[in-house]
Amino acid sequence: MSKTLAVLGMDGAGKKTLVGNLISRGGGIDPNKPGLLEAKTGRQYTDIVLHFEENNIPKTFNAPSGSVVVENTNTPEILIWVVDIASPDHGKESGSKLAELITSGLAPKEKLLIALNKMYAYPHHRIPSQHALTPSVGT
Repeated sequence: MSKTLAVLGMDGAGKKTLVGNLISRGGGIDPNKPGLLEAKTGRQYTDIVLHFEENNIPKTFNAPSGSVVVENTNTPEILIWVVDIASPDHGKESGSKLAELITSGLAPKEKLLIALNKMYAYPHHRIPSQHALTPSVGT
C-alpha cells in the first residue's frame, strides 16, 4: 500500500528539486530507460518533475516504509514543507504561510516534516541568533 506525500513551500524554495531527487534516488525512474529521461531532462531534478507532469506519469518512489506517491492534496499522509533558508528573511515568511495553511485546513494525516533547503548559501555560523534553530531538551 502506498502513502501520499505533498511537498509544499514558497516559490523558489526547491520543491521540484526535492521531488525530482526523491524520484531519481528512490527508484521512480524506469531502469530500462534512463538515457531517454536524461536526454529529455538534462539531468536536472526540477526537469524530472516537469517531465513526469507533462507525460501524466505518477510521481512515485520507494521509501523504507513502502511506495510513496507525490500528490497535490490538502490531506496527505506525509507533508514536507520546504523552506529556503537563504531567503532574505531566513524563512520567516514561509513559516507564517505554513501556519496560515494549517489554520485553513491543511492537515497531514501522519507527519509534517520541515526541510531547510539551500543551507549551502547561508552557513550556520552566519545565521543571526534570532533565526537560529535552538534544540530543546524535554524532561
